[in-house]
Amino acid sequence: MTKTTQIFAGGEAFDQLEATAEELEATAAGVELLSSLLLEGQRAGVDPSVAKSISGLLRPIRAEMIKHAKAIRSVLPAE
Repeated sequence: MTKTTQIFAGGEAFDQLEATAEELEATAAGVELLSSLLLEGQRAGVDPSVAKSISGLLRPIRAEMIKHAKAIRSVLPAE
């Protein structure tokens, strides 16, 4: 049994990884919502150029969250 197998043998680590992937996906969805609200924020007095800038900064962060969630899920056993 390899060290990695020993670490994951109990299943608890898989549960933690699953929870982490879910949290990353939920946070990414929240970032997407925030970005959308910023871009629609002209009604609330948000400067359009600021909204575009912040939205542009959030886009790669969201993409990284999704990428990491997918990477985590790729090591989890199939259900």
